[in-house]
Amino acid sequence: MSKLISILGCGWLGYPLISRLIALPHSKIKAATRSEQKLQQIAALDIDAYQLDISDLQQSDAPFFTSDILIVNIPSSDIAGYQSLVEKIKRSTIQQVILISSTSVYTNSNSTVSESSHIDTNSARYQIEQLFEQQTSFTTLILRFAGLIGPNRHPARFFKPGRVVSHSQAPVNMLHLDDCIEIIVTALDKPFWQGILNCCADSHPTKQQFYTHVCAQLGVTPPEFIQQDEMSFKVISNERLKQQLDYRFIHPDLMKIEF
Repeated sequence: MSKLISILGCGWLGYPLISRLIALPHSKIKAATRSEQKLQQIAALDIDAYQLDISDLQQSDAPFFTSDILIVNIPSSDIAGYQSLVEKIKRSTIQQVILISSTSVYTNSNSTVSESSHIDTNSARYQIEQLFEQQTSFTTLILRFAGLIGPNRHPARFFKPGRVVSHSQAPVNMLHLDDCIEIIVTALDKPFWQGILNCCADSHPTKQQFYTHVCAQLGVTPPEFIQQDEMSFKVISNERLKQQLDYRFIHPDLMKIEF
């Protein structure tokens, strides 16, 4: 049976995600963006395209929400806007939501963190998650993405010349765009349709190891690294993701990625 999938947010992740999903059988894709320029780009993919802002939802936005599944992938921290979005979903045909969130909701505990670890409850991103988790008229799968890398996000370009990087021996938590997309595609095909999953590559090299390596790849001078006596870090566990979705990473080892 055909799935109607609406994608809210068509930026670095959303646009290539559309291209991946329209190639799948038995799915019809709609997409919405705030940007007029992006609107023209997604319309060129021959799908239904909408201009939509969660801070100013309109009656005319209803066709976008006439779907089975909604993927929410926007960087906004507008909690009131998300509240309006949730109300819109409740009045729609949408039954399932995939909410793209961030592992930044976890506090630095100098340890490995799972989905049940301590959260910064003051985080806007966590409060947005809660808006969706508390709903009963639709189910939500929350995907907490680690630091995003890939095309147009080369980690060697994260630093301006002369940048000093502290806590040089702290581990990094990263996720490649290819895995972002395939995790979502895998979730769409699985019966596990609610809860929270951490999404992060298997390997966790230190900041100094990783950024020295990627700077050498690009042929640029690495930043200066400083190691304090006390480190502040977390290591994101992806075990639940691999178990629940039976997911195998395309880029499990950050040190082997060719950018």
